[in-house]
Amino acid sequence: MVYKQPDLAVKILAGVTAQFGPNLTFNDLDVEAVEQSQSARAWQSKLFNFYCSNSGKGFILHDHGQWLPCNRASARVQRKTKAPRVVTPRGMLSPWAMQHKRWKKKIAWHLFAKRDINQASIVHATSDLEANELRQLGVTAPIVVIPNGVESRPRPSDDRPKSKTVLFMSRIHEKKGVAELVTAWRRINDPQWKLIIAGPDESNMIAGLNLSASDRIEFVGEVSGADKWRLLESASVFVLPTHSENFGLVIAESLMAGTPVITTHGAPWQVLEEHHAGWWIPMSVDSVVLTLRNAMAMPMSELADMGLRGHDLVVERFGWQQIGQQMLEVYRSLLRA
Repeated sequence: MVYKQPDLAVKILAGVTAQFGPNLTFNDLDVEAVEQSQSARAWQSKLFNFYCSNSGKGFILHDHGQWLPCNRASARVQRKTKAPRVVTPRGMLSPWAMQHKRWKKKIAWHLFAKRDINQASIVHATSDLEANELRQLGVTAPIVVIPNGVESRPRPSDDRPKSKTVLFMSRIHEKKGVAELVTAWRRINDPQWKLIIAGPDESNMIAGLNLSASDRIEFVGEVSGADKWRLLESASVFVLPTHSENFGLVIAESLMAGTPVITTHGAPWQVLEEHHAGWWIPMSVDSVVLTLRNAMAMPMSELADMGLRGHDLVVERFGWQQIGQQMLEVYRSLLRA
C-alpha cells in the first residue's frame, strides 16, 4: 500500500525476518527492521527516539497487532510522551484468537493489555464485526471502522481463460480452516476439478494432511507478486473457510482478480451474497461441501459474471484512494485535537 500526501511523512519500524532486513526502502518509504525477539524496552527506546526526532512536526504513533513487545512498547511511549496513538489490532483480539493460548492472554489482558488499548487515542477496526467484538471484550476507547485497501487492477476481460480450479490462498494455519477444506474436498471427489493450496506452511500442517495424487490437491507454497495474481485470476472459485478474520484481505484480492469467493461467517463478508459475488456460509465441513458442489456445478460463464460483480464491488468500496483518504482524515483529526 502507498497513499502519499505532501503533508504526511511516514517512518516504518518493523519486526521482520532476515530476508527483509536490516533496513530497506519500500515504495519510497524507509523501513527500519528490528529483530522480532527484541524486548519491549529495546522497542521503546527506538520509538522514543522517533518521537524526539519528529515531535515538533506533529507526531502520531500507529501500532499494529497485539501481544508482542513492540505493542507493549508503543503504549509505554504514549504514556510517556502524551503523543496520539492509533491501534489496529489486526484480529488479534477476536474471540477465536483469544482462545489460542487463552490462559497467557487472559492474564496479560488483565495485567496490562486492556489498559494499553483503552488508552489509545483511536482504535482502528477493519470491519463492523471486529468493532463489535472489541466492544464485547471491554474496549472503551473510541473506535473507527475503516476497511483494508486493495491494490487496483483492470477489470478482467470476459474471454479470460479460466480453469476448473478451486484456490485456497492464505497462511497454512488451523485458524484458516485448511484441514476442514481438505476433508470437504475428499468428500466431493470430482475428477474434473482440482484444488490448489497456496501459502506459507507455518506449522507443518501440510505434512499432517497426508495428501496424495488421488486427492487432486496441489500445494504450491507461498506465492507473491505476479505469481499471486496469476493464480487468483486463473482460478474459477476462491475458498477461505476461516474460523476468524478481522477483514480477510485475500478475499478482496480474489474479487479484484475477478474470481468469486466462498468464505465463512468467521470473515466479515456478508456483502458477497448481497452483491451476488460469492457465498457467505457457516463454518462447517458440510457447508463447505454443499457450497463447493453448487459452485462447481455452475456454468463457467456464470462464475465469471459473479467474479466481475466482485471486482466492481471492491473497486468501489476498497480501493486505496478511498481507504487512504479515510485514514488520512483520522490522522489529521488527531493532530487538530
